[in-house]
Amino acid sequence: MEQNSNVRKDHVALIYVINLLITDLFQLCCLIAIESKPEDFGFLRIAYRIYFCLLLISAGFMVCVSLERYLVIAHPLWYRFRRTIKISVAVCVVVWVIPSVLFITVLPSVSVSSDEKRQIVGILVLVLLIYTFMFLPAIIFPIINEFISYENFHSLAILFARLSPLADLSL
Repeated sequence: MEQNSNVRKDHVALIYVINLLITDLFQLCCLIAIESKPEDFGFLRIAYRIYFCLLLISAGFMVCVSLERYLVIAHPLWYRFRRTIKISVAVCVVVWVIPSVLFITVLPSVSVSSDEKRQIVGILVLVLLIYTFMFLPAIIFPIINEFISYENFHSLAILFARLSPLADLSL
């Protein structure tokens, strides 16, 4: 009897993986449709939209698989008693529905002027530069420290990492 319940509980873990495989198959079908280079531009546009929606769904299921593996390792007792097929199915429905609704409703109605696009790109570049300069020294320090001891570099890396909340305020 116990072995049978273990098999059923393992099916909970497979739900996310099976959904991930389904999204991968759909993505392959969309890629085949895109690479066939149809002459109908509307069909091509729809195929690209479906493909990118499936990419988001696939990423969602990868997060689910990763979170499940984390919970199995970090909180095994809590996870053993809290995981059910109903919860997994509900999570799968949410992962399928949210990107689909996003692509159907929000994205087609968004039109951005070229000035707004430049502002958005500027902000994104600023965010990238801020986080690069704030955390790159902290990432590089352990590598450099293996070869040469740089106390000043270490202090600078810690200073930049601690100033990151102030950098966020500049946005």
